[in-house]
Amino acid sequence: MHGRTTFFLLILSVLLGAFIAIVEWGGKDEGEQDRPNLRLLDIEPENVIYWSFSRDTLFVACANEQGQWLIHKPVEARADSIKLNHMLAVMAKLPRGEIVTAAQRASRSLSLDDYGLGKPLARMVLGDAEHRYTLAVGGLSPMKDAVYVQVDNSDAVIATSTNLLDIIPRAAADLRDPRLLAGAPAYVKGLAIKRLGGPLVEIIREGTEWIIHKPITARADWFKVSSLLEQLFNLQIQQFVAERMADPAIYGLSDDETILQVNIWKDEEKNGLKLCFGNRTNAKGDLIYTAYRGTGSVFAVQKDQVDALKAGISDLRDSRLYFMAADAVAWIRVEEGEKVLQLQKAASGLWQVTEPAQWKADARIVEDLINRLNALRIEGFLSSTNLLDLGLEPPARVIRMADAVPVLGAAMQNVAGATTPVPASQAAGIAPTGRTLIMSRPLPGKEYIYAKFEDEDQLYQLSVAAAVTLALDPIAYRDSVVLALDPTAVTKIMLRKKDVAQAVIREGTGPWVPVAPSVGPVNLAVITTLLEKMATLRAVRFERSERNDLGIYGLKDPRGSLTFILSGQEGIQKTLVLGEASEDLGVYAMVQGQEGVFILPKALADQLLQDITR
Repeated sequence: MHGRTTFFLLILSVLLGAFIAIVEWGGKDEGEQDRPNLRLLDIEPENVIYWSFSRDTLFVACANEQGQWLIHKPVEARADSIKLNHMLAVMAKLPRGEIVTAAQRASRSLSLDDYGLGKPLARMVLGDAEHRYTLAVGGLSPMKDAVYVQVDNSDAVIATSTNLLDIIPRAAADLRDPRLLAGAPAYVKGLAIKRLGGPLVEIIREGTEWIIHKPITARADWFKVSSLLEQLFNLQIQQFVAERMADPAIYGLSDDETILQVNIWKDEEKNGLKLCFGNRTNAKGDLIYTAYRGTGSVFAVQKDQVDALKAGISDLRDSRLYFMAADAVAWIRVEEGEKVLQLQKAASGLWQVTEPAQWKADARIVEDLINRLNALRIEGFLSSTNLLDLGLEPPARVIRMADAVPVLGAAMQNVAGATTPVPASQAAGIAPTGRTLIMSRPLPGKEYIYAKFEDEDQLYQLSVAAAVTLALDPIAYRDSVVLALDPTAVTKIMLRKKDVAQAVIREGTGPWVPVAPSVGPVNLAVITTLLEKMATLRAVRFERSERNDLGIYGLKDPRGSLTFILSGQEGIQKTLVLGEASEDLGVYAMVQGQEGVFILPKALADQLLQDITR
């Protein structure tokens, strides 16, 4: 009896469940029966390019242009792209809940007003390039867990998530980009800062450095400028005050009232934005008015953040001297009493020593000199104007740099832009741009010398140790390559050493053959090695002695010599002469017709004097 009762109860439960399911299924309209987990709108957020909102008297129209959301109405302004993209993500996830058709509303004696859609709370239009949706937003459901909407002016009322209400803006400011500046500091090419009553400070990025160009020429501290730009780009708008500025003076934003002007640009033409900062917005004084010059929009930003931008020369300059951009230097002249060192870059880009002698310079050593001069550390600043007492009138040393060779005795155009008179010989051209640094003499017991650029009033203290390491000896800059022959251009080699004379010759690229006084076969391995060494023969060092007696180097009656005859109509020849051993275990040598004695490694000298015939 117990088992039979249980069986009948089970059958009854199944039938009851089936009845309920049929009733509920039949109570829903056809569209609702076919929509498991449907979305309210069939949109992909990344494809949406237009979105407008209207409520009460507000109308905001936004467009996505190249990945950036912009507001076009009621103002032209940047939108907060992060915020709008988040709102789109919410829109894409809105569910299509209960659907109430017009027939169902009529059967229940309900109208659109009962769903808050007679006069909707808000309307939206959004979509991609091919389709746009219209959405009317009404009131809440009786349980407050859904909001009623209409899509594309359909008669049907749809319930969806109340998350929709959280993203409907109440003002255009809700969608505006709160950043005062768009972009990133990395793209800034230059900036200019003008404090009320202060000079204009202009800083330009040159390669990897920031250089101050106004009111003086100096290297800026990279970290300080980077920090300043970070602060500038981090400025957040606290209030959107006005879209049309009737009178700048009301906000303290007229040219003669602004407490700070900042101009930044991202191209070489200095086309950019100019920010002006004016009066405090209220008695509390924590906010300050700001605007872009040339527009009518007025904003309010934190005053303490603006105060951090009021940087002057002393706040931004680097503690190293700066002449000019290293790659622009084409001429250097150092004068110390009667001594002169002059270096000049040829049109080919190669450096030459032009005074007191003329020879090819080692580009690496010259570049090191430029970099060292451009990085002399400033140990202190002085305000004294008595150049005589500081040993600067006359100076002990004068260092000049320019981007071209100036006419001697003529002043140059300094890099800060002040042009001095150009002599008649240069009247038809452009005066070279450069700078001149004067330095005092090191004094016993003093750790510093004094220095001053001719185009500045500022005086500097420089370390004696750094200043005295700047070599004035022209030999220090001479290229170590003393001979550079093209092996294929050599047509004859003559070797002389004590009582031995050997010679070999060839026609074009033909084989080497011995010629008188040689009688034996050629030593091809020695000749090949010899030509390889002559392609780039480098000296260990140059002899600095001013004595002209070659006999003291063993070069008057040399240990040996090599003469190379080169192809060409003029029969060019080069002779390398090898003398006695030097004190540093090398061998003295010289190239006939070239100034200066140099030292070669002994092993190399011995290799060069090997027999070229057997």
